Amino acid sequence: RRFAAMGGRPSVRANVLTDNGHPIVDVRGLSITDPAALECEINQWPGVVCVGIFARHRASVCLLGTAGGVQTLQFG
Repeated sequence: RRFAAMGGRPSVRANVLTDNGHPIVDVRGLSITDPAALECEINQWPGVVCVGIFARHRASVCLLGTAGGVQTLQFG
């Protein structure tokens, strides 16, 4: 309900659980203007274990699947 109130379209990923047995919720359609603030807010919601925005702890490597194979993107 909170994601829908923000303009998002949440859906539970079917037949998928995390290593610790938690469901994964995918959200489409959000307009994210301040990723760090949104990540902080969602992390305060009861029941949230982890947020996949990664604004505070950015990735240093991205493995991107493409039609031509996997591309490795490195971030400094």
